[in-house]
Amino acid sequence: MSIIYVPYLSVCLSIYVPYLSVCLSIYVPYLSVCLSICSLSICLSVYVPYQSVYLSMFLIYLSVCQSIYVPYLSVCLSIYLCSLSICLSIYLSMFLIYLSIYLCSLSICVSVYVPYLSVHLSMFLIYLCICLCSLSVCLSIYVPYLSIYLSMFIIYLCSLSMFIIYLSMFIIYVPYLFICVHYLSIYLSKYSFLS
Repeated sequence: MSIIYVPYLSVCLSIYVPYLSVCLSIYVPYLSVCLSICSLSICLSVYVPYQSVYLSMFLIYLSVCQSIYVPYLSVCLSIYLCSLSICLSIYLSMFLIYLSIYLCSLSICVSVYVPYLSVHLSMFLIYLCICLCSLSVCLSIYVPYLSIYLSMFIIYLCSLSMFIIYLSMFIIYVPYLFICVHYLSIYLSKYSFLS
């Protein structure tokens, strides 16, 4: 009897095993996804309350710190801004005071020294005018004399140049004169010998 069922069982297994393998290959990924989702939901259900508790504690701590430090920071900032405004006002007022003192001293110096400078400038201009007038008078007096002396000097230079020209001509004629004297002496010696 068992010998009859063994071939039948083998045939059934040969038919259903591929079917089962196909079904497993289809449903195993689906089951794995479902299991992962279930595990994630379990983890979230476990850890989300803890995280919410920690987050609420952090927010409470942050609110406490904010309630403590924000007024302190606001007070410090207000003190700093007040001191900065006081320092700026003091330095600005000192700068304005020094500027007003400098401008007053400058105006006093200008009011004192400008008339003095104007007097000296006017005296210098008067002196310059006198010098120019005297120079013009001197030139008007001495220029004719200078022109006369200059013309005389030019005449003297012209006469000197004429003398130099005559002297050069004389120097040119001197050799000819010596030649003539030589020939004349020869002629006279011959004439005296013949006589």
